[in-house]
Amino acid sequence: VIGGGGFSVAPEALMARLRPDYGIVGEGEAAFSRLVEHLAGGVPVDEIPNLCSFAGQRVQRTPAAGPPIDMDSLANPPRDLVDSRYYAGGIESVQTKRGCPLHCSYCTYPLIEGDTYRLKDPALVVDEMIELGRRRDVAHFFIVDSVFTLPPTHAKAVCREMIRRGFHTSWTCYGNPLGFDAELARLMSDAGCAGIEVGSDSGSDRVLTALRKGFTTAATRNFHALCVAHDLKDCHTFILGTE
Repeated sequence: VIGGGGFSVAPEALMARLRPDYGIVGEGEAAFSRLVEHLAGGVPVDEIPNLCSFAGQRVQRTPAAGPPIDMDSLANPPRDLVDSRYYAGGIESVQTKRGCPLHCSYCTYPLIEGDTYRLKDPALVVDEMIELGRRRDVAHFFIVDSVFTLPPTHAKAVCREMIRRGFHTSWTCYGNPLGFDAELARLMSDAGCAGIEVGSDSGSDRVLTALRKGFTTAATRNFHALCVAHDLKDCHTFILGTE
């Protein structure tokens, strides 16, 4: 059984090339458990959401079933099952939400996670980070949200919870100039953020419009100024050759 982000972008092509028994598009928590039940003689295959399989030589896919998964309903991943060699450097990853409603022309996040935000309770996010810190020698966290700083209200709530709980381990994340303000910059700094990676993409407003980024170069400069003012390190990535 294969799945994950890459498979979710091109499931039919990867099924045809790799020839697995099954593939799962998008979120796997509910679909994989139902697939196990099916293989044990329980759930009918057509009740498994976003399942790819073969009908002869043709790839068939079942429909998505029901609303996306509620983030608060998920158990934390059992990281003890992962080989300890993958923890070199003491870095762990956490997720505070899924989904992205932005419309950047090149991005696959909305295809992989959906185009609406599904937020995780900030208290549960910090619970997970604290528990991981207790169980492993974690020196740093990376927040894997497509954009942590959006929506700003959720990012601020997560930072406030870190501050309230006295969470001191450093962390980094992805950010976006949209909605980024002095309050969020201050909260991120106070909560131990070590740096932000920003998909600024271009120094041309014309190109930013073509890429459907939703912000201007002025917003990128404002983002950087706020980071400097609040002692946050910001790393900006650019795409060359776009029109």
